[in-house]
Amino acid sequence: MPFRFIFREKKKKVTLIGLPGSGKSAFLISFLYDTSKNPDKYSLRDFAESSIAKGYFFKLNEMIEKIRNGVPPSKTIPSEINELGLRLQVNKKECALFLRDFSGEYLTIFGSIDFNLNETLKNPMIKKFLDEIKHYDIFLIFYDPTKEKGALLMQSRGLNRIMIILRDIYKLTSISPAVIIPKCDLFPEIFKDPDGWLMKVDRLLYPYLKKNFKNFRVFAVSAYGEAKQFSKGHWIPKEKDFTPKGIVEVFKWIRKMIV
Repeated sequence: MPFRFIFREKKKKVTLIGLPGSGKSAFLISFLYDTSKNPDKYSLRDFAESSIAKGYFFKLNEMIEKIRNGVPPSKTIPSEINELGLRLQVNKKECALFLRDFSGEYLTIFGSIDFNLNETLKNPMIKKFLDEIKHYDIFLIFYDPTKEKGALLMQSRGLNRIMIILRDIYKLTSISPAVIIPKCDLFPEIFKDPDGWLMKVDRLLYPYLKKNFKNFRVFAVSAYGEAKQFSKGHWIPKEKDFTPKGIVEVFKWIRKMIV
């Protein structure tokens, strides 16, 4: 696919937020891998001109091979700007779509049991994070079902606090959030009723988003399609092939939000 910079086109910004290891990077890599084979499936035209986009595109085969051989995607650190620019065809018009993978380290701060809003907002790193994230339109909120009970609660607290700050402090009432439940090949029952599963395990984030955001959705996805355990807490694609499930539905919803 050719790289082109985007001028005078409609632009939408999508952010991915979730705990470290929740599957955000694997989601993007699997999406790009599937796109490289089936671009029309996602109505993708090409990549925007950006070093991150080029890095993902040109290193895609390398990243895929690492995952196949048991090397997990690199951890996103807070100082990195992992923004991937894409161009989508929406209703015969082209739209610039920018996806930002924020470090999961931010979520561990918001999910802490000792969290204090006033003190946290004094943290320059957190202030910068919030100042950046408030400019995004669509939020893909990764809710990892493989976490143990304590980590699930921290995950829920952190995600819920971020969304409360965005809505109640920054007054961002028109943003479109979706909870992405990754790794669902390990819990195939979630595919049948992702809303029901999330409502059952989460009493903070789900009811808040359901009540306050009219475009809220829940998606069950799998970056690998089928996975086998490589080591404790770590899986690789079964037969070393990526057959993503549910990701195209997420991008169909994003296209709908753009329209």
